[in-house]
Amino acid sequence: MKKFYGSFQRAYPIRTAKPARNGYDLNFFRGGIMDELEYTAKIISFPNSALNSFSADFLNEADCNSWFISLAHPADPSCPKCKTKITDNITLKNFLSLKRCTCKNCKLWFTAKTGTILQDSKISVREFYLLSLLLSLKIPTSEISRILKTTQGTVNLWQKKIDLFKEAA
Repeated sequence: MKKFYGSFQRAYPIRTAKPARNGYDLNFFRGGIMDELEYTAKIISFPNSALNSFSADFLNEADCNSWFISLAHPADPSCPKCKTKITDNITLKNFLSLKRCTCKNCKLWFTAKTGTILQDSKISVREFYLLSLLLSLKIPTSEISRILKTTQGTVNLWQKKIDLFKEAA
């Protein structure tokens, strides 16, 4: 009996892969087209293909936000102007998700990015995390710009901003 894919029958059956009988039987790869040398080349190039396909999209946004908030606001979240601690649950939830919130005391609108290196920037926290990680690993700026899908000048600018921020701290 032939196996068919989906709720309707197609004109062609699905081919199922059979496991290799020994180390030299590679017929289950691409229907026998790939020989042992090509298979070895694919295995060796895997780290390069993983690096080529890696981007900021692979990072979890919630984890990156919590990382940023723990560094930018090590004490309890508070208003950047009057230093009143945020106690309201809704305001705290907005603050932790990097949304706009208002101070109950001085009526100032602010986010968790206010007063930090990311204030008024278009870079996301995920991209900043990845940029910081890659810069700390001494990855060339050309590779960082390719991974972040930005220009090398932007990466150099952020590298200078981070260095200035380190000096000020």
